[in-house]
Amino acid sequence: MNFDLHYKPILDALGGKYVDIMDFHWYGNSTGDYRDAKEVYNQIRAVLNADGFPPIPIWITEMGSYSGDPAPVGPLPDYPLQTERQQALDYFKRFVYPLSFGVKKIFPAYGLMEGLHYGGGYFDYTGLIYDGWDPAGGAPYDLGLGVKKLGYYTYKKMTEMLEGSDWENIETIRDSGDVYIFKFIKQGAPVYVAWWDYFNDPSYTPGKTMQVSLSGLQGTAAVITEAVPKFSAGVEVTDYSTAFSTSMLTISNGSVMVDLGDSPVIVESPLLIPLKTIALTTDAEGGSARPEIVATAEKIYVVYLGNISDGNNRRFHMKIYDNQLETLIAQKTLFKTTEEYGGPTDIRAASDGQNLYAFFETHKTISPDAAETYLWATTCALNDDCTSFAANATLIAASIPMTDSPDGQELLDDPAPLIGPNSVFVVTRFDNSISPEGETVYHVREFDKDTLTLRSERHLDLSDAADGRGRVASLLFRNNSIYMALATTFPPDQVVREETDDGALSDIILVRMNQDWSFDPQTDVRTISAEPDDRENYITGLEADGNYFYITYKQTVGIPNTVDGKHRAMIKIFDNDFNLLLGEQVKETLWGKDGGEIRPSLEVFGNRIYSGQSAGQGIGTGNAGIYVYETQ
Repeated sequence: MNFDLHYKPILDALGGKYVDIMDFHWYGNSTGDYRDAKEVYNQIRAVLNADGFPPIPIWITEMGSYSGDPAPVGPLPDYPLQTERQQALDYFKRFVYPLSFGVKKIFPAYGLMEGLHYGGGYFDYTGLIYDGWDPAGGAPYDLGLGVKKLGYYTYKKMTEMLEGSDWENIETIRDSGDVYIFKFIKQGAPVYVAWWDYFNDPSYTPGKTMQVSLSGLQGTAAVITEAVPKFSAGVEVTDYSTAFSTSMLTISNGSVMVDLGDSPVIVESPLLIPLKTIALTTDAEGGSARPEIVATAEKIYVVYLGNISDGNNRRFHMKIYDNQLETLIAQKTLFKTTEEYGGPTDIRAASDGQNLYAFFETHKTISPDAAETYLWATTCALNDDCTSFAANATLIAASIPMTDSPDGQELLDDPAPLIGPNSVFVVTRFDNSISPEGETVYHVREFDKDTLTLRSERHLDLSDAADGRGRVASLLFRNNSIYMALATTFPPDQVVREETDDGALSDIILVRMNQDWSFDPQTDVRTISAEPDDRENYITGLEADGNYFYITYKQTVGIPNTVDGKHRAMIKIFDNDFNLLLGEQVKETLWGKDGGEIRPSLEVFGNRIYSGQSAGQGIGTGNAGIYVYETQ
């Protein structure tokens, strides 16, 4: 092989030094050439080992497959005609298979869009987006500049479903008889990838399948997603969310039987199964944002910021639905913009099963350089369609916005409710530096459940548990203890931006407190979410049932106003010892001026999870949505 002729003598001479990464290129057709990369890898690794090199990574720095009928340009052979579907199938395998035997990175060539030499050769057709060019006199394979091929959508789906896997622990379950099965671990849960090289079966006809068994699955059902869209060309994909064939199989004793056709499949056994998504409002209603949800056996109550398209006349509204979110039963207004107290901004809600409690903020502009904020509380009985909701609104505090506040000033945005056995609480925070030196201090107000009369208030200093200013948090009363999920700045040696809660890398900690709000920093504090190099904050939901704990929060990654900058609405599920079972990304937007607001909410009732999501840029556009999941 060329490696032995050209590279082995050089590596022999280097004697195990001066090389940090080794690479090779791998191309070919869609009928099995991808498999020969393993032999090449093994040969390279054997030479490196024999020459005394440490276990340096091996990359495939050029990889590709094509659609169309490339001309035999230069030393390349006359490759046969391949369809978009064949290219997509091959690309998927060319990514997954090398990862399974040790290749650390694979780079597709030569970019997402077609075109290299414009001579009609192999490398002019390896892209996943058409470039609008066909060779003179050649067959018209190009469907137009910017048209995405099937492989584009396959690449996107593969990335979405496998991103976040433990790449150091990919298990090969089967690699024989033209059947390939691999087990990935993603956020603690197994994800299987399987395919059948049907083209080696001389009796194969379209529709024929090969049945395989997958074991070690969790839950009661497995979701099987085909890796290539159910079309012959990418131009036929009009709705990405429905472009892939999916099915669900019942798990029996941890196993399922899967029928493999021409497309690879990705098999998950999630604890969350998406059921539906509904839009809370229409543009004609003025749009909506920041929905909070309370569920009962018969009804779903949603309080939200409404009429957001009119920045001078925003309102807090409530809509009441049947328990399937199919019929709107009633709707009402909680609070309107007023000259005295300004307009609504943030709202949080909770329930004890009998009553709904909401705490909300309004914002009043005093002058171009000054403003005031106000904190309110209200409640209503769930059995009377909340007819007293607006009438019960009570003013409880006033302050100034975060943009104007000095260190030590109370902030009233996103007030966190807590339902106790005999009282209801609201927790606000104090402004401070977001750096690790900043103090983490909150303020707790306790109210009578029936009258919302203030019973007590106190400072809650969590600086022994967390670093940086208090950020948006959530609380839960369970087993005679108070649980509080909040952000902490980490790592300590970082440059921060003080003007935003996204201004520092952060993790999520959980503090377990006694009913008098005391805790032991050594035994009652633990980190429950610590993804690398991200900002995990806006913890706007903490719930529990008899089996699991649930949190929702905003994850921010990358750099703002770049393609890598992202906001994500996350749900994570933990067992009763706070071991992570599942992480689910509900929504993603760009981080920056062209992105959308991420501030999720969470409600758990029975085996349903409800996630409320804003939809537009900031809080001035869009119609909020409710995402419904079923837990297993």
